Amino acid sequence: MFADKIPQYADGRIPIAKRGNLLFVKNGYIFVVSTELAERLIEGKTYHKTTAEEDEILRQRLNDIVGKIQFAKPPTAPPAAPSAPPPMLAAPKK
Repeated sequence: MFADKIPQYADGRIPIAKRGNLLFVKNGYIFVVSTELAERLIEGKTYHKTTAEEDEILRQRLNDIVGKIQFAKPPTAPPAAPSAPPPMLAAPKK
């Protein structure tokens, strides 16, 4: 849909937005946070960042996102099961 808006390199290649993902586990749930450097596409030829700079930008953005997440309190644990099995019910008398 926006193919005509994407800048191309002189050799015909199309720049790709670099993506970063952060996975972590909290309260038994797996979370995946993802972001990308859209600047690589938007700024075109004026974009000049090293791989290390890009990595640091993505790392900071991902950490900022996670820092803004508000996690609900985990549910309270169910009561512990009794250590002895419950007594058997007496069989009905005939």
